[in-house]
Amino acid sequence: MWRVLLVLCAVVLLWAEDGLLLGGWVRAGGGGVVQLDRNGTFSNWAYAGQTTWRLSAANLDTEYARFEFSGDLSLLQGVMTNLASSSIRWQVGEEAILTAELRKFLVMVKPWWGDVILGRQLVRWGEGVVFSPLDFFTSLDMMDVGLSRLGVDAVRVKIPLGQTGFGEAIGLVHSSWTNSTAGSRVGVAMGSWYTTLAAFYRGREKEWIGGVSLKGDLGPAWYTEVVYHHATNDKNSFWHGMIGMDYSWEKKWILRLEYATHTLETTNFTLFEQYTLPVYPFLSRHYASLQFLFLPTMIDTFSLTLVANLDDKETLWWQKGQWWIVSYTRNLYQNVHLLTWLRYQTDMAGIETERKGLWSFLVSVEVKY
Repeated sequence: MWRVLLVLCAVVLLWAEDGLLLGGWVRAGGGGVVQLDRNGTFSNWAYAGQTTWRLSAANLDTEYARFEFSGDLSLLQGVMTNLASSSIRWQVGEEAILTAELRKFLVMVKPWWGDVILGRQLVRWGEGVVFSPLDFFTSLDMMDVGLSRLGVDAVRVKIPLGQTGFGEAIGLVHSSWTNSTAGSRVGVAMGSWYTTLAAFYRGREKEWIGGVSLKGDLGPAWYTEVVYHHATNDKNSFWHGMIGMDYSWEKKWILRLEYATHTLETTNFTLFEQYTLPVYPFLSRHYASLQFLFLPTMIDTFSLTLVANLDDKETLWWQKGQWWIVSYTRNLYQNVHLLTWLRYQTDMAGIETERKGLWSFLVSVEVKY
């Protein structure tokens, strides 16, 4: 697939008479990580540093085809070297590595009947921000305090159906066709409500998945997703669902609440298998999240994110499965931003034998171009 994609990219770029739109940002900062032992006392600390250069490009002439690229080149220092998720890395010091991450690399061809998209792309089929059972082709980026999602290498086709509907099909092609993953969905808008029906097949796991999503306005915006996983192995068959709402007022306050649950009995799996389950890292039955944003001025943004394991039986708060993220962003000058965040996290999945809390903080400056 990548050979075909590279040929298509070359054709689109040669066709791009209006040139390319280039952009991105450079972000540099440092901070630290502090670990709590089971008694809640500081047991260890480490330095963390990260400098990231993001480059994005897209062709300006998009009448018949579109090319998009986005990639990161990061220098990680200290404890950040242990958290790197990229498989492309180079050791550049005793406690420093250089990593490369391809975020997006796609070509969209626009025939008269729809769109054909080939390459690495972000495919979002669900409505949830933290919990999204229908977002089967994406996963949370654990390195990002903004809880962004990662893309996949896929072939996707989108077709409009009437004035308010659409159809979509996607395939994740492997060298062995029987291990490939495919999915399709249809959606339609009905007044202020929007609903989709989706179906997936995972060849490697021999699993069928069907789901539905619904989003509408009842004062606050409400959204829900319900998915059923049907596998040839009965222990892998289960229901997975979520419900959420978000509400904003006075153009300064935003509140988002989400709840998720599933019926998968994760204790039937080995520790290694639990890390590969589709519900990971939310292995317990019940989870909730809260996100709160406050924008007092046009240049200041405060945010709070809490994700909690509602089934956790620990009595001490610092041992309960949870993520706390507090952040502050300020526009210093035009395209220059100050970014700060403080995060506390413990074992969200509930599989660690010895619970330890982890405080981390980072202060960085971002320059967009």
